[in-house]
Amino acid sequence: MAQPIEHIIIVGGGTAGWLAANLLNSRFGERENAPKITLIESPDIPTVGVGEATVPNMPRTLRDIGIDQKDFLRRCNASFKLGVLFGRWNVDNDGNLFDYMNPFGGSKDIEGYGSGEYYM
Repeated sequence: MAQPIEHIIIVGGGTAGWLAANLLNSRFGERENAPKITLIESPDIPTVGVGEATVPNMPRTLRDIGIDQKDFLRRCNASFKLGVLFGRWNVDNDGNLFDYMNPFGGSKDIEGYGSGEYYM
């Protein structure tokens, strides 16, 4: 029988590292023999500030780690992102530049438009 995991080390902070640590902590909680979770991030690496967004599954993630969605949105001045617009993405057959909207997940059309396009 395999030995239980005693310690999980997450190398790198940022959104991915902190979300991973919080999700693991929410899964193991105060269970007996829960592994210790350690997050290591460098004080010498500045915040990237790439304009990350809350994608459609973020409400569930927040709920899973015990963070109130309304409080999170207010404190972080956040909004929910429905897709990514790639401006001047490519050219059509006539050489004209066009944009490309990549929606996050499938959704029902709103008045004949995908939700990502509808809210643009």
